[in-house]
Amino acid sequence: MEFTRSCELLLYFNPFPTEEELGSIASLIGLDLSRCQDMLPSRESTFQPRPIRLCGACYGEVPCHRMEWHYKAVMGVCQGHNLRLLERCPQCKKAFEIPALWTEDRCPHCKMRLTSMAKYQERVKVKGFISLSALVSLNNEEFGIDAAI
Repeated sequence: MEFTRSCELLLYFNPFPTEEELGSIASLIGLDLSRCQDMLPSRESTFQPRPIRLCGACYGEVPCHRMEWHYKAVMGVCQGHNLRLLERCPQCKKAFEIPALWTEDRCPHCKMRLTSMAKYQERVKVKGFISLSALVSLNNEEFGIDAAI
């Protein structure tokens, strides 16, 4: 039991890479160092790896897990859809596993599709907050762009 707990803690110990390490990664993937640095979260942002959270609506648009769902500043709300992030499968009520273990876009326990979980997410009204999709719509209207989001 102690070994399992130690391994679980090690999964989340992930210090920022040194400039040398980041430079090696940048050259490996063909980006310049400054672009790689821009892709990292700020050192001031705090990250909460548990519970695993997701937005079914985001997953329906692009099926990948997003790190921003775990920033403490996000407060459990999808910034793009203004929906409360899910921490458990709405069907079987089991907590989500680590995204690296996901092999398909379904709950591994009950097989509910992650994209269909969006209808179970609560819309959140935040005073003074406008969702990214609403902002893009307003911007499209201002410039006469007819584009659906």
